[in-house]
Amino acid sequence: MPLLRLQDLPSLSRISEQGTRVTEQAPEHAARLDIGLLNMMPDRALAATERQFLKLLDSHDERCCAVHLFTIEGVPRGDEGREHLRQYYRDCAEVDNTGLDALIITGANVTKPDLTSEPFWDGLADVLQQADDRRLPVVCSCLAAHASALIFHGVARRHLPYKRWGIFDHSVCAPNHPLAAHLPAHFEMPHSRFNEVPEPDLRAHGVEILVTGPQAGVQMAAEPDGRRLYFQGHPEYEAVSLLKEYKREVLRYLTEEREDYPPLPDKTFSGPAADLAEAFRERVLSRSGGEELIEEFPEEALAREMRHPWKEVSRQLFYNWLDRVK
Repeated sequence: MPLLRLQDLPSLSRISEQGTRVTEQAPEHAARLDIGLLNMMPDRALAATERQFLKLLDSHDERCCAVHLFTIEGVPRGDEGREHLRQYYRDCAEVDNTGLDALIITGANVTKPDLTSEPFWDGLADVLQQADDRRLPVVCSCLAAHASALIFHGVARRHLPYKRWGIFDHSVCAPNHPLAAHLPAHFEMPHSRFNEVPEPDLRAHGVEILVTGPQAGVQMAAEPDGRRLYFQGHPEYEAVSLLKEYKREVLRYLTEEREDYPPLPDKTFSGPAADLAEAFRERVLSRSGGEELIEEFPEEALAREMRHPWKEVSRQLFYNWLDRVK
C-alpha cells in the first residue's frame, strides 16, 4: 500500500521519485495505520534514516501507513538539523497523545559508557514506558533495543572488544513465530554497533529469539506478546549505508578524530570494491594532507559495487510486523 503523505516532507518526495508509493489520500479499502518514528540519529543521518524506514512501511498490501515524526531532547544538533526538526517533527512528549497505532524508535550515537547518563535518556525512558502502558506495538532498533532491555528487564548491554560492523550471516530460529513468517531460513543483514545484549541474557528474561547469527549474535527478538520487537542489526539499511558510514570514518581519520585508519566493514567490499577501497587507503597513508583528501574518495565507483541481499527480507519483516498492528 502507498504511504500517506501528511506533510511536504522532502524524504517522501525523494522516495516517491525512486518508486516508493506515496498518496495524498488512503485508498477506501485500505486500513490506515498511524505510525510514529522517533528519530534519534545525528544530523548527517537524519534524513537518510527517515527514507530507510519510510521505504519499508509501504510493504503491506492492505495497510496504508501515515508516518508521524518525533524528536527528542539531548541529541546534539546543528542549525540545519534544528531547522529540519522544527519544520517536520514534534517533540517525543507528544507521542502519548497522538493516537498512534505503533511506534518505531531508531538507534542513536552515544557518548557515555552508561546509557542512563546520556542526555536523551529520561525522554527515551518516558516514551518506552508510555508505549508499554498503552500496549503500543514498538520496533526498537539498535540502541533503542538495548534501552528497552535495561528498562523492562534490568539487562545491561555489554561493550564489544571491537565494532561489529558489516554484513553478517543469520538464521531463523523460530520459524513458526508470526513475526518470522515467510523469512528464508538463512540470510545476510548488516550490523553497526559497539555493544550487544547477548542471547542468554534475553532468553533468561523470557524474550524470544527469532533471528541470530554465529558472528553477529541476536538480530531479531520479541517479547512473548510480540508487542516489542527488537533489532540489534539494521534491516532498514540501504545498499550504500555501510559505504557512507565507512566514508565518514575515513573522514574522521583525516580530521584526526580517530587515530587508526578504519578497517573495511565485514563482507561489505569484495572484488573491485575492495581493490578500490584499498587503493584509496594506500594513497591516504602515503601522502600528507587533511580532510580535503576526502574529495578523492571513490564513492560513486564503490556504490556501483555494493550489494543489498537483505532488501526483500527486510520488507517481509516489516510486512509481518504491520500485519500484527491492530
